[in-house]
Amino acid sequence: MHGLTPAMDSAQWQGLLLLLRVDQDQGYSKAASLTFLICDICSTFYDEVRYIWRRNWTFTKVLYLLARYYGLFLLIAMLVASSISDPSAQLSVVEVDVLLPQRYY
Repeated sequence: MHGLTPAMDSAQWQGLLLLLRVDQDQGYSKAASLTFLICDICSTFYDEVRYIWRRNWTFTKVLYLLARYYGLFLLIAMLVASSISDPSAQLSVVEVDVLLPQRYY
């Protein structure tokens, strides 16, 4: 019976439960962030259409739109990737730590 894995002890179970709790908390945080971002976009969309969309395309307009919608697409991609059971399809922690802070006010 050398090849069999021994039963998990209490510390290992606690570690597993902690990992599951952290994963669940991250999902809640992503959902809350997405909700806040969608509310922000919806509350200012009228002004955005009025002052941004109706103007000519400029470099500043492109930068604004990238900054405005980058976080939305990133959060949606993170939620989709975290719901896929294939771990290789999920975004890495490094990507999230580097890309998510790109949205500032």
